[in-house]
Amino acid sequence: MDAEMNAVALKLPTFWTSQPAVWFVQTEAQFSIRRITDDLTKYHYLVASLDQESASRLLDVLDSPPDTGKYIHLRERLLKTFGLSRRERAARLLDMPGLGDRKPSVLLSEMRALATGHTCCMLFEEIFLRQLPDDVRLQLAHADFTDLDKLGEYADEIWQTRSQRLAIDSVKRSKSKFAPPRTSFDTTKQTNETPSSGWCYYHETEFMTSQLNTVVDHTLLKKLREKVGKLAPVPTHYHGNDNIVRHNKELFKADFVFVRRDTYRKALQPPYEGPYKVVKYGPKFFEVNIGNKVDLVSIDRLKVAHVDKEQQLILYGRRPRGRPPKDKPNYATQKSTQGSFIDSTDADGCCDATGGCVAEDNGGHAFRRIS
Repeated sequence: MDAEMNAVALKLPTFWTSQPAVWFVQTEAQFSIRRITDDLTKYHYLVASLDQESASRLLDVLDSPPDTGKYIHLRERLLKTFGLSRRERAARLLDMPGLGDRKPSVLLSEMRALATGHTCCMLFEEIFLRQLPDDVRLQLAHADFTDLDKLGEYADEIWQTRSQRLAIDSVKRSKSKFAPPRTSFDTTKQTNETPSSGWCYYHETEFMTSQLNTVVDHTLLKKLREKVGKLAPVPTHYHGNDNIVRHNKELFKADFVFVRRDTYRKALQPPYEGPYKVVKYGPKFFEVNIGNKVDLVSIDRLKVAHVDKEQQLILYGRRPRGRPPKDKPNYATQKSTQGSFIDSTDADGCCDATGGCVAEDNGGHAFRRIS
């Protein structure tokens, strides 16, 4: 009667496909507590705890179980199907991901579970030491691996001491980094008599201090210093002399030129005026006849005027600048169909040797009339 009540009170957890061996250890403990020894009873409990995936993969065993030893047979099939093989356990040992945020004792327990049935050897010791930080590894290099439990406790003590020391160093660095600036200096304080290392305080504290969790590759550091020492700015290359101003060579051979108008221009008004006759050439300035008046014009305001000598040439006078006076007649010209200019009726003009007449109106503006 007590056995039946214990059997009713027992409820096993769902089968762990990721850890089948651990699940069976707990299950056997439950059977021992409830004093369940019957093979058929344990078999039914085991079948009831299987999930859909595990039950579907063992359907052949569930459909036709053996006449005797049903529980043992089903347990062996589950361990073989979902458990790790010998080769898989060896591969996991060789590919350990490192310590991470675990304690060394926890890592050692996981490795011992993977190496179940095997005695500790030097390969197991080396795999365990390679998962630890360098400073912890150095202190455990000559440790005794005979008692793995004591070894795990000793490794945890070293790990805990290291973590506390790193936390204190981190707080000190953060305080020194965000310390307020000094507003006054004590001139009576004596200086430290210890010899200087040749480095400034910042480099000596931030870069020259050896950290416990840092392994410095001296070969790499030496190459890095040599590389930084050889760094130099790239010299500037000049592809030309900006002081040289190039002009059209035809400008110094042209008889007529256009002159750029630098004053304010209206919309669609051309920037150049002319053509005008060149009187004298110079390296920087030309003397140009503009409206029967010779002006000195800079060559950067000139442009070559290509004139057809067979056609009749029209030389333009000065354009009126600004608004004309109200009491004087406005400057006006009318262009004929032959391209000549006709002066106003009140202009007084005279004829030159070329057959044209140069007239001047009341505003003092000169222009040419072609006869």
